[in-house]
Amino acid sequence: MKSKLKRLVRKHFSEVLVAVAPEFQLMPALTGELADIDVYSWRPNDEISLFLMFQPDQRYDCFYVEAAFSGKHLWPSFVVPGLPDDAPHDGELRFRITRLWDPKQNFAAWWIGKNFRDTKASASPLEQTESEQVASIPKVIENCRNRIVEYVIPYFQRVIQGIKSA
Repeated sequence: MKSKLKRLVRKHFSEVLVAVAPEFQLMPALTGELADIDVYSWRPNDEISLFLMFQPDQRYDCFYVEAAFSGKHLWPSFVVPGLPDDAPHDGELRFRITRLWDPKQNFAAWWIGKNFRDTKASASPLEQTESEQVASIPKVIENCRNRIVEYVIPYFQRVIQGIKSA
């Protein structure tokens, strides 16, 4: 994703997440290969931390969102992303949130403007202006927000309940 676009999308995502889930706080910046992602964490109790991760695509104008939980209270960066109903590995689990409503959609992303993976080979990213892409950001982030409210927050509530019941 282009840096100007990335900054705008990141800003909108952060504002929306704070509005719908103020418990989540942006963690200090990661380093190395993970430096371009934003990880938000919430520690509802001493047993578990919950995470949402915003990851802009390096190549295309889209982004991904992952959810995770960990009893170690750290982003489970070394856990291979799986499915929401997988058994946790050493108290940790992580997955792309699109897996909550469509388990087969591991690579589903939120596209800023046109999805160039779905267009014909002759299509060029230059066919869409930057202003068109910028104009699409609020609608895309709103869709992501709605999915977080409808699927992710209830999932995290079940995780917390499961910990309390154990």
